[in-house]
Amino acid sequence: MKRRKTDKRGVSLAVTVTACALVACQPGGGRIAGGGIETETITIAGTVTDPAAAGAKPAAGARIAIRSVEFLQGPRTLPSPTTRDTLTSAQGSFQVTGLPRSEYAVEATRGDSLGWFRRIAPSQSDLASLQGALEPMGAVTGRVPMPESAAVFYVQAYGIARRARVAVDGGFSLPLAEGEYVVRLASESGKYLSLEFPHLKIAAGLATAIPNLSPDDLLPKRAVPVLFDNNLATGLDDAVAMAVLHALADNGEIRILAMASVSGSLTSAPSLSAINNWYGRPEIAVGRRSEATARASDTAASPDHYPYDDYLAAHYPHADSFPTPVEAYRTALQAAEDSSVTLIVAGSLSNAYDLLVADSALVARKIKRLVALGGVYPSGLDLNFKGGLGGGPWPNATAGVLDRWPGSITFLGTELGKGVATGSCLEETPADNPVRKAAE
Repeated sequence: MKRRKTDKRGVSLAVTVTACALVACQPGGGRIAGGGIETETITIAGTVTDPAAAGAKPAAGARIAIRSVEFLQGPRTLPSPTTRDTLTSAQGSFQVTGLPRSEYAVEATRGDSLGWFRRIAPSQSDLASLQGALEPMGAVTGRVPMPESAAVFYVQAYGIARRARVAVDGGFSLPLAEGEYVVRLASESGKYLSLEFPHLKIAAGLATAIPNLSPDDLLPKRAVPVLFDNNLATGLDDAVAMAVLHALADNGEIRILAMASVSGSLTSAPSLSAINNWYGRPEIAVGRRSEATARASDTAASPDHYPYDDYLAAHYPHADSFPTPVEAYRTALQAAEDSSVTLIVAGSLSNAYDLLVADSALVARKIKRLVALGGVYPSGLDLNFKGGLGGGPWPNATAGVLDRWPGSITFLGTELGKGVATGSCLEETPADNPVRKAAE
């Protein structure tokens, strides 16, 4: 790193944080309502002075940027990050009131040469103060291996409103006051990956370079092809899982190839198809167990059978005919790349076992990983492992899969989801959402 020549002038900053308690509020404080719950508020006030001037005169017109920590890495506990901007008065003072009690990033700057950056975490006391001096600003620098001449990238530091455009040759320099930042590199089109560099420390008067990048770092990650095997109609969790899958597909993280249910309900496949249609993916292949297999299934007379699959099949458009689960999965796998598919099993392993018996070579060549929900860590069984009809020497499908599966298996014990209620956020979705209907 090379030290850059900078102006030696400094500006001191004294910041007062006035907290508002629920019982006794300081002037400028108060309480704000959020989601029906009153939230404690604070006031951030201070004075910027220029020690280089005779008598340390006030620095009028300095830019003050205040950001809640949620703004650093995206919304978390608050509905939206808190952001406020202001300028110092002729006396060099500023005051921002009505801020929710939170941790804040406060930046004071003069142009692109002098800056000061700190985080403020108000304590329970009514008054806290910070003092500091504006120093020559540092910078984050780097070079982007431009994948194409038309690509437009920018670099941004969370917590403050600073952003710089990447030059056509891929170089960039973003002036920042001394402090620790999360820096994000992104393309304006969204075509390429966004990269984040957390805990990036900027020193006054120094240029800090981000790690070297390669063209592959910017290429979008390929969506993971997924087969989703479930037991829809024997519990609401599978319907909610469908909503999660489609959200992941909307984000480009997965690509749903096919799905099927091990449920003995003959309306489970139409329900899966109806949900796929509503989410705009009617092309997803849906398998249904044959009537003979369905009648023999251990879930056919399950007391946990939910009538929502009958309702969805009767009130939502869906496919008219369905292949068997093995047929649907084999067709999807034959078109997939080798060692690329993840098979997710959220019910018994009956369909996975049938697929393995029908074409073990195809399973070995195409399926990269099996992720199965079942069992109890560190030991124990649950319905998913106890149930599931196999054949031949493995009357239980679980035993057959464990004995013969050619690739890796990841087990998610049912203790991970025990006590987790699902579906409440569906109230915020359209009234005709079939997953919402299933929960009502």
